[in-house]
Amino acid sequence: MLDRSHTSDAATSHPRARAHSPVPLVALLALAAAALGAGCRCGTGGVGDQCSGNDDCDPGLYCDPNQSVCMVLGDAGSDSGGGGGPDAGSDAAACVDADGDGVDTCEGDCDDNDSRTYPTAPEVCGDGVDNSCMGGTPDANCMGLGTFVAPPPLGDNAQPGTQALPVATIAQGMVNAMTIGGSVDVYVAAGTYDEAVTMIDDVTLLGGYESAGWTRDPAVNVTTIADNTTSGVVVPTGVTGVTELSGFTITAMPGGNTALTIAGGADPFIFNNVINGPNTGGRSTCIEINVGGAANTSSPTIQRNALHLGDGGGGWPGGSAGIWSELTPAAIVENDVTLSGADITVWGIVSFSSVPGLVIQFNRVRPAVTGTNNYGAGIEVGADGAYIDSNDIGMGTCYQSCAGIVLEVVSAVVTNNVSFGGVGNPSAGLRVVYENPGTTLRDLLVHSNFLEGGGMSGTQGTSVGVDMVNLSAVNSVVVGRFINNIIESGVADYRYCMQENMGGIDPELLEANDYFIEPGSSPALVSGLYRDEALTTMTMLSQVNGLPEIGALLNISYDPLLVMPVVGGDYHLMPGSPCIDAGSSTELPALDFEGDPRPGGAYPDIGPDET
Repeated sequence: MLDRSHTSDAATSHPRARAHSPVPLVALLALAAAALGAGCRCGTGGVGDQCSGNDDCDPGLYCDPNQSVCMVLGDAGSDSGGGGGPDAGSDAAACVDADGDGVDTCEGDCDDNDSRTYPTAPEVCGDGVDNSCMGGTPDANCMGLGTFVAPPPLGDNAQPGTQALPVATIAQGMVNAMTIGGSVDVYVAAGTYDEAVTMIDDVTLLGGYESAGWTRDPAVNVTTIADNTTSGVVVPTGVTGVTELSGFTITAMPGGNTALTIAGGADPFIFNNVINGPNTGGRSTCIEINVGGAANTSSPTIQRNALHLGDGGGGWPGGSAGIWSELTPAAIVENDVTLSGADITVWGIVSFSSVPGLVIQFNRVRPAVTGTNNYGAGIEVGADGAYIDSNDIGMGTCYQSCAGIVLEVVSAVVTNNVSFGGVGNPSAGLRVVYENPGTTLRDLLVHSNFLEGGGMSGTQGTSVGVDMVNLSAVNSVVVGRFINNIIESGVADYRYCMQENMGGIDPELLEANDYFIEPGSSPALVSGLYRDEALTTMTMLSQVNGLPEIGALLNISYDPLLVMPVVGGDYHLMPGSPCIDAGSSTELPALDFEGDPRPGGAYPDIGPDET
């Protein structure tokens, strides 16, 4: 089972030492390969000579981080490793990064117990430390101020904001940061802050500290912003990507609209927060991005947050959403979304209008523990340009439609996802909807996914792995190259692996997909591998591969033999799976859903897992 640890605290390092946007796994693999080849020891420092890293020392020596001098491997005097020094013959044993700031002791970290202290680190005003390891006077340019915040009675806005004498509000901490200038961050201790918060460009807010030693652990030191406005925490236009909001629990005002509002033209890094949407009579959102705005070229990064939806009201645009984005090429990555359970409409992540560059990747969507919604979608995208990859979606129960992924009139890339349709009528792992007149051929690639129809046996409902719908009364449309997907029917009484729900919509290509009609707990009233033009149910694979208007070839129909094909299960292929080495290399993604490389030539596996 793949565990991306969505809500773990990876924010202990200083934000300037960490990339603010998601790094493609291909790039990470290339970086790792480069690192393996970087073994040069070219220094000329002898024992006792001054050094700033191992490369300053002769072979067989290492740079002791406490004394900044070259020493023999294995000598006492270092706190790295047992016996007072690193193991003989191992450079790596001397290089540690205990505080996770991205700089190890061999690179000159002068305090490996403090993530805010390393070479080139910005000054932390109020901690009394030379953060840049340059030997200068601590807090020399801070004008006697600090940017540490703690609740009363320790915190008081009449105090200077140092670690010993913090201010009491986030707003005052930001004022101090602006007064000092120069990209000074604000450090916020555990507690509840009942105040309106508006972000300022280049002023990063970091929650999750304890107020004694000012160490950081957001999971333990819960730092709550109980914003008292209907818009919640606001990120205004002009805030750039150097500005981070991290380590907070953000709770929306009851009856408000959203917990966090990101305006058009804002480009923040929203990382590792817990965000709770409001209970309200209208639309409820955890995060709104550029809602109602014009086309937006900024690209905020929303990464590794836990989003808990509130309950929204009825009527359009009522309901609730984890992330609602419009006309923005946002990067929405590694978030953990928990749906509400009493809404007219519920979305995990939704973008009804977008621009090329929208990335929705590595997110997990799960249903509420109890409750039933009317309409639900884990991810719904309503315009062109989206990249939807390696998401793990499980829906709950809906009175009506309940789909894992919904694409409305889109040209998009959809790869490596695991998507369960939930219990609804109809339910679908993937629904492709064409609504309006326009281009009749849509550039949609659906490759290497696991798409399961959901449903419940004995409900007289319909479940479909892939549901294609044309609501336009004017045009017919050809949309979608479906390659190397595992497409399962679900278990409702009417179950199809794939269907053209209405006439006038056809896929462009069906190649090397595995169609599997699930047995369910009771026999289907009607079942089929493919339902053509909403009329003809095809039960034989030869019929599917013989569809005259579709390029259909190499498709199979077997139980794919996944280890545990349930929501939250294990989606790897078991030994002996018929999907192993049965796929097509056409438009093949380079990596699978957990970053394993796919073969560059023939015979990849079908589905999101490459064995």
